[in-house]
Amino acid sequence: MEWVIFVVGLAVTGALAASIALSLTHRTKHHTSRTAAVSAPQPAPATPTTAPAPASPAKPAAPVTTAPAPVATITTPAQQRPASTSLQLTATRGDSWLEVRSGSATGRVLFAQTLPSGETQTFRGSRFWVRFGAASNIDARLGGKTLRLPVGTYSTVVTRAGLGPLAP
Repeated sequence: MEWVIFVVGLAVTGALAASIALSLTHRTKHHTSRTAAVSAPQPAPATPTTAPAPASPAKPAAPVTTAPAPVATITTPAQQRPASTSLQLTATRGDSWLEVRSGSATGRVLFAQTLPSGETQTFRGSRFWVRFGAASNIDARLGGKTLRLPVGTYSTVVTRAGLGPLAP
């Protein structure tokens, strides 16, 4: 008889455990679906780009459109591109060694060799770094105007304004 009570008790305990598990599973599913429905992201309301026309029948109003605010553009002198000019170098009194670079002494090499007597090289740009060897043999024109070169071997910067400081 004790054995029957033990089996019945075990069956009741199993049924109770199954009932609790089923109840928790149902409650969790219900809670999850309810939470998902409550916390689902709602789509943002559409923002109209035109204002609705007033209800006045006397005079229809034109729709008002919203435009993006204008953006001011300020150009500083450093951002402005300097105007281009031409530098023409002619070896009129004999050969002369030349090195011409774009912008500065470390700029792109435009010419680096001996300019034979009677030959001309023309460069376009806004700023040049030039190393002259025997500058007395060279006639120079900057933007069509004669540019007076000092005698000797030296480096200089040439802009639309003319020669910059000389360097040995």
